[in-house]
Amino acid sequence: MFRRIILFAVGPLLLTSLLAGVTASCQRSSEEKIAPRVLVRVNGDPITEEAVLRRIQSVHGEVTRENVDPGTWQRFTEAAVESEILDFLLLQAATKEGHTVSAEAVDRDLARTREMLGDEAYLSMLENRGFDEEQFRRYLAERLLIAQYRESLFEKVALSRVDLKEYYKGHPQRFALPKRYRLHIMFFSGPDEARATHALLEEGEPFGTLAEAHVDVGGKASQTRPMPLEALPEGMKQAVADIPPGEVVQYDGPDGSYLIKVLERLDQEERSFEEAEEDVRKYLRDFHEQKVLSDWYDAQVAAATIEHLRDEWN
Repeated sequence: MFRRIILFAVGPLLLTSLLAGVTASCQRSSEEKIAPRVLVRVNGDPITEEAVLRRIQSVHGEVTRENVDPGTWQRFTEAAVESEILDFLLLQAATKEGHTVSAEAVDRDLARTREMLGDEAYLSMLENRGFDEEQFRRYLAERLLIAQYRESLFEKVALSRVDLKEYYKGHPQRFALPKRYRLHIMFFSGPDEARATHALLEEGEPFGTLAEAHVDVGGKASQTRPMPLEALPEGMKQAVADIPPGEVVQYDGPDGSYLIKVLERLDQEERSFEEAEEDVRKYLRDFHEQKVLSDWYDAQVAAATIEHLRDEWN
């Protein structure tokens, strides 16, 4: 068995993760920032507490040491530190082997970042990170190098259709469509408004009619495609799972209140190999890429000088 490496900010979602991290930086004022502490050195290069926090927040949102329990924070930190070490090793290897990225590619990423953040938030992000634009360009170039080198490790991963069929034959349930729900949802700013509309339903008003009226006065309502429970927010999952088709439930979440009608519930459904082929390919490719990356990481760590300054973690 190989150890699965948790990746936070490399690969196809590079820009999305980057934006989550830089947005988190924008939301903290310079007065709140503390002098960065070094948690680890990788072949002499420092991994700072600030970099680890950005990586944690790119995945878990605006969490801090103060608003999660100590055990969870320790797990977040250890995973983020390992991902930082991996990135440092990938960057060092890319540099050593002469990999480069074009100025045009960096320009595209910078322009996309500025467009998605907006000028004001972009400049605020630079200020909060202590970057001028040239330093940020160097940061983006490093992220692109990391992604490029990581992809180069996977060039020998090749899967034939025979490989896919053989794996599917032994694991058809893994690629079955899960139980799915088709929902009609109305969103309200608070529970009182949702309760008032729910009362109208109990008096016999059709859900669809009330949803149309809600939209007409500026409210939000939508019908979903069939979706698995895992696609719903945590609290909403249980609310929906407990009611039969045709029934309506009120769910009060942290962002507002919902009235949810289950229009249809579809049972788990097996798929043929032809129907599931692309999912089989993706699953196996992800598995083999993780194996390649894990083996590469273990070899690099064994040869590297990695100093953990654990007193700084506490």
